[in-house]
Amino acid sequence: MNDEIKPQRKIIKFLVITLVVIFIVFFYARNIATTIISIKEYPIKNNNLPQNFNGLKIVQFSDIEYNSTTNLRTIKKVVKKINYLEPDIVIYTGDLINSSSNLSKEDITSIAKELNKIDVSINKYAIIGDDDYSDVNTYLKIMNDANFKVLDNQNELIFNNGNEPILLVGLSSKIDTNKAFDESAYNSIEYHYKIVAMHEPDNITKLKDYNINLALAGHSLGGQIKLPFIKGIIKFKGSKKYLNDYYKVNTTNLYINNGIGTKKTKLRFLNNPTISLYRFYK
Repeated sequence: MNDEIKPQRKIIKFLVITLVVIFIVFFYARNIATTIISIKEYPIKNNNLPQNFNGLKIVQFSDIEYNSTTNLRTIKKVVKKINYLEPDIVIYTGDLINSSSNLSKEDITSIAKELNKIDVSINKYAIIGDDDYSDVNTYLKIMNDANFKVLDNQNELIFNNGNEPILLVGLSSKIDTNKAFDESAYNSIEYHYKIVAMHEPDNITKLKDYNINLALAGHSLGGQIKLPFIKGIIKFKGSKKYLNDYYKVNTTNLYINNGIGTKKTKLRFLNNPTISLYRFYK
């Protein structure tokens, strides 16, 4: 009889340990990994960069997806971390609004108030993500009230203590390259350093003819769940080919921010919410 009970006890013990491990991993992925915000720093070196931009700091953040695994406390934490980095330029690459959340007037006012606390020496920019189109007027109001300049398939020359600028192009999820690149500012200064901020990284394939030096994207959330030796697992439309941190696409350096919130499943694993810092060197 005892010989029969021992294997059963081993099986029960194994099942209990397995359930405990699964619970711990799930608890971590849902309640801890979604709240620990990391900073990833990248050196950007290019001889096309004007000398007056040597040492420039650009901070990118993306995909807050408000009310997914994020709230106003999350935004306060993000703002504090960004200001600690003392950026010259801040770029938000879309999806502040989660398509399933309804923002109250108090939410709108509070979010704008917090984002307005981000300090920069040059300017703050934003683009429109796919989820933002679920309530685009609210998104535009928040970003405008927070003193972000929204580039809706537009480009802008950026100056920094000199006469030679760099060019920033903002591409919305409803991408219109003809509008974004068919402006006199773009066509007249082909030799300047060019940055594209866009939401879906897979749109990089539409930019091969524009000689972009640097592209910054979001949307993929880094695949949300990663496993050892396996990169992002969850793939969204618009980030099925490009979803991890960095790719060299033709002559363009493409960096993808892992975002702050979550989509579909409210889990992250081995893939913390991220703020990206780019330091520029000539």
